[in-house]
Amino acid sequence: MPSFRRHPVTAFKLFSAAFIICFYLIYASFRDYFSPPPKIDRIEIASLQYEGWRGGGKADLGKAGIIRDAMRKAFASYQDRAWGKDEIRPISGGNVNNHNGWGAFLVESTSTLALMGLWDELREAVRYIIDKVDFTKTDELVDPSETIRRYLGAILSLVDMSDAGLISPEVIAHDDRNKLLGQAYTLAFKLRPSFDTNTGLPWPRVDFDTSVGTSLFTPKDGNPEEENIVTIPLSSASAPLLESRVLSRLTNDASYLEDATYAIVPLLWPSYNLSALPNHPDGLFPSPLNIDTSHPTAQGYSWDTNHLPFYTALLKSLLLSPHSRHGPTYRTTWLSATHALRWNLTSRSAASPTHATSHLYLSQRSGPHLLNEASHTSCAAPASLLLGGAALSRPDLIGLGQALLEGCHHVHASSPSGLAPDRWSWTPAGSERGDPAFEPSTKRAARQWELRAWWAVEERGGLRAGYVESLFVAWRVTGQAR
Repeated sequence: MPSFRRHPVTAFKLFSAAFIICFYLIYASFRDYFSPPPKIDRIEIASLQYEGWRGGGKADLGKAGIIRDAMRKAFASYQDRAWGKDEIRPISGGNVNNHNGWGAFLVESTSTLALMGLWDELREAVRYIIDKVDFTKTDELVDPSETIRRYLGAILSLVDMSDAGLISPEVIAHDDRNKLLGQAYTLAFKLRPSFDTNTGLPWPRVDFDTSVGTSLFTPKDGNPEEENIVTIPLSSASAPLLESRVLSRLTNDASYLEDATYAIVPLLWPSYNLSALPNHPDGLFPSPLNIDTSHPTAQGYSWDTNHLPFYTALLKSLLLSPHSRHGPTYRTTWLSATHALRWNLTSRSAASPTHATSHLYLSQRSGPHLLNEASHTSCAAPASLLLGGAALSRPDLIGLGQALLEGCHHVHASSPSGLAPDRWSWTPAGSERGDPAFEPSTKRAARQWELRAWWAVEERGGLRAGYVESLFVAWRVTGQAR
C-alpha cells in the first residue's frame, strides 16, 4: 500500500493494462460467439405443388376407405398376434424381433395411422411406446442407420404432427407429447457413441450395454492391416442428418445436429483429392468408406442402394432449412451429383424382338465399368430428381426424373405379378459405353428379355416404398394422374 500511495497513477495504469489484456484474452476465446454469423446466400425454394390445381382436386373417398380398412385389419392382426414385436409374418401369422425388439411395426406405423385418422389405434400405439418401450435395453447390437430411420424418425414425426395441430390433444395430450420427445431424446443419446471415430463417420453398430461403437464382425486371423479396417456405405454417413436437425430444433440442443453434420464433413470437404481417383466421375462419391480415414475402399458409384439416401438427405436438408450455413454447399453438391447421374449412370435399353420401345434406367459404376443392372431402390431416385427439380426450378431434372420413372413403370407393369423384381438387367442400346457387363445367362432370362427387353437378376420382389414415393411425387409435381 505504501508504494500505491507514492505512485497511484502508475499503479492504476498497470492495473488498467492488465484488465484490458485479460478482457481481450477472454474475448478472443469466445469471439465466435459474439461475431455476427457469416453472410449466407439466400436460396429460393419454389412451390412444389402443381400450380394448375390451386388447392383443388377431389378426394377418392371410396379408394381411401378401402385403404384405411386394409390398414385397420393389418394393425388388428399385429395387435392380436405380434403386439410389441418388431414384425408379424404375413403368411403364418407368427412374429419376429429383427430390429432390436422395440416394436418396429408399431412405431413405424404411427404416422400412417395419424394420416389415415385411425385415432383409436394411434392412442394404443402411443401408450405402448411411452409405457413399454425401453430404448436403453436390447439383446443385439444396434444399427444406427436403421434405428434412426425406423424409430427416431417415426417418433419425431409424431411430435411434429402434434405440434402442427394435425393430431388432436385428445389423442396425444401435451404431457404425452413431451414423453414421446423424451423417448426420442433417450434413443438419440444412446446412439451418440456411433460418432466416436477419428473422422466423425459413424460406426456401423453400437453396443448399448457398453456404450461404444463397434464393427459388424470380429476380425479373423489374416492381414493385421486389413483386420482393423471398418467400412460403412455412403448412405450411413448421412443417415442422422434429417432426424438430428429436427431433434435439435425440438429440444434446443444443437449438439445432435452438430454430430450429424460432422459425419458428412469428410465427404463434402475431403482430406484427399477426389478427382485424383482413377476413373472418378466428378460429382459422385465412392463407396464404401473407411471410417478411420474417410477414404474409399472401393470405387462403387450409383444413385441406387447404399448411395441414393446420401444425395436425397442433402436435398431434403436444403428444403428443411434453405438458409442454413451449409445450405449452399448442399445445393451445389446435389446439383453436381444430378449432372454426374445424367452423364455417367443413365443407360438406355435396346429393343428386343417383341418389345420395340427403349427405356431409360439407372445403372451403376464399378471403377471404369458401367454395370447394366439396377435394384428396386433405383426407382426411388426419380422422387429426388422431381422434388429437387421443382424446388430449384430445374425443369430438366423434372424431365430426367419422369424418364427414369417411366423405365421403372415398364419393369413393374410388364412383370407377371405387376411388381418389379429386386434386381434386373437390360441390354444397353448400341455400343453404349462399351460391351455390356451382364447378358442373359439362362434360357429363362433370355426369354424374359425377348418379351420385355429386361430380365430378372433376383426374382424375388415385393411392395417397395421407393417406387410408390416416386409416383406420388411425380403426381404432385406435374399434376398428371396417369
